[in-house]
Formats: sequence, structure tokens, C-alpha cells
Amino acid sequence: MWTPSVGTRCGVAQYADALVTAMHRLGLPVPHSAEPDEGARLMHLQHEHSLVAPERVSDVARYAREADVPFVVTEHAVRGQADVWEGEAAALVAHSTEGVALLSDRQPGRRVELIPHGCPTWFPQRKVHRDRVVATFGFLEPHKGLPALLEAAAAVGDVELLLIGSTRAAWADEWLAGLRLPVTVRRVAEFLQEEEIARRLAAEADVLVFPYAQPRFAAVSGAVRVGLASGVPVLTTPTTWFSDLRDVTLPTDDLAAGIARLLDDTALRDALTDGARRHCAEHSWERTARRHAELYASLGR
Repeated sequence: MWTPSVGTRCGVAQYADALVTAMHRLGLPVPHSAEPDEGARLMHLQHEHSLVAPERVSDVARYAREADVPFVVTEHAVRGQADVWEGEAAALVAHSTEGVALLSDRQPGRRVELIPHGCPTWFPQRKVHRDRVVATFGFLEPHKGLPALLEAAAAVGDVELLLIGSTRAAWADEWLAGLRLPVTVRRVAEFLQEEEIARRLAAEADVLVFPYAQPRFAAVSGAVRVGLASGVPVLTTPTTWFSDLRDVTLPTDDLAAGIARLLDDTALRDALTDGARRHCAEHSWERTARRHAELYASLGR
């Protein structure tokens, strides 16, 4: 497994770590490194365009072809334009139907696989008494929709906003410090392990909101799956970030109305939590690892 950002604070690295760990539990000792292993029988790149230069990927793809080593690439963000190296891959993997459609349209005849993003299955003990704590978490950056969430929380009124999330650059800290805070905001700024985040959400939050803006590429959210596994009912914006989760979250453009509804509608809250349990069981990391093992076996490795 080649993950250029392995060992860093990065969603792609967290995904790859969870996948490799699950494969190890299945008895598949997949090596995992920041550089490709040229002695491997199969190379699998966890790809995101900001993490590795396209020329580097092309060089590795060319080497793999000449050495008769299958080269698999999971595209965590499928852009509208093709990369040259896509035509060298033995298989391209995407997490969403939108991503698969883009890859299939521009790479006819190329093998394209839909492997949904893995989901943890923790579901820690929830808080006993319901309050009015609205939470969000993840790397706090402009495209995550925090200003819209602040406005919605103010419109609902009488809520506390819990932000669990760090920033990755000084400019993001400056942007965050400049936001107007119209409601009581409590922030947990340190970088926490995902299971600890789920535990804190379960213990403190009543509603979990992911107010992301529509991306310019096809991608899904890993953070929302940690949210599902907390057992807290989840509200999302109706973007392609969450298109595969519309049955187990509440998608809405009206964040204030959605928050108010989830705070008060017990039946809806229970239905969303039950749906989250089913989704996480169906797409557990163990099942995701098996899907990868089946792909590798089909490529003769």
C-alpha cells in the first residue's frame, strides 16, 4: 500500500491506516509506506492530487507495467479531467457512484471498481439526558461550512455549539479566529484519534452536523462515518460528499430547520441511529478489507 501522506494528519492517511489494519486482522500482511515498494507483487496507491505529483505517479505506473506488476489506484477525489497515469492502471477505485461514472466515461475499457468507504462500528454509550448541544468535527476549513452552521445555530437559539477539530495551516487559524460567534461555542482543538472523537460525541452531542459546500470533484467524507459510528443523529447538506448516505442522515439546505427538527423529533433521531448501525455493519472496515482482497485476487496477486 503506497500512501504518500502516511503518518501525517490527513484523511487519506487515516483511511489507508484503517484499511491496512483491517487487512492485517484478516491475515493479510499488507506493507504500508510513503513510497512504493518496487519489489511488491502488486502496488496500490491511495491517491489525492495535493499529495503526490502526477509525474511521480506516471513514473511508478510505467515501472509497474514494464515489470508486469498490477498497479491499482484509489482516487479519493475524482476530478473532471483525466490524468495520464489513469490509462496505465490495472484498476481504478472510487468510493462513490459519481466517481465511478467519471472514471468509466473517460477510461472506456479500463477496470473501474466501486468500493465504498469503510465505516467503524464503535457506537459507544450515549449520554442519558438530552440537551441542546449541536456538534461538528473534522479539519476546520472554509469549505466545511462553519459560518453557515454558526448562523443556523443562532437562528435555532438556545443551543451550545461543540467544535471538535484542528486546523492544518496558519491561514486556517486566522480564518477561524475571525469568525463571528453568535452562540456559545466550545472547541476541542487538539488532534484526537477517531475513536476518542466518537466517544466524546456520544457523551456530549445531541445533533451532529456536516454543513459542507458542494465540491468541485467527486469524493465522499470519512469524517461523517466516524460521526455515524458515534450513534449521534447526523444532519448533512445535500451535496455529493454525502450522496451515499441519504438514507441514514438528514440532508437539508435549511440547516436551522433541520437542527430544530432533530433536536425535537425522537422517532427521527432513533431511525437515523438505527440506519447508521446498519450502514456501518454493512460497510465495516473488515468488509472493506475483504473487497480489496477480492480485487487483488482477481488481478492474479
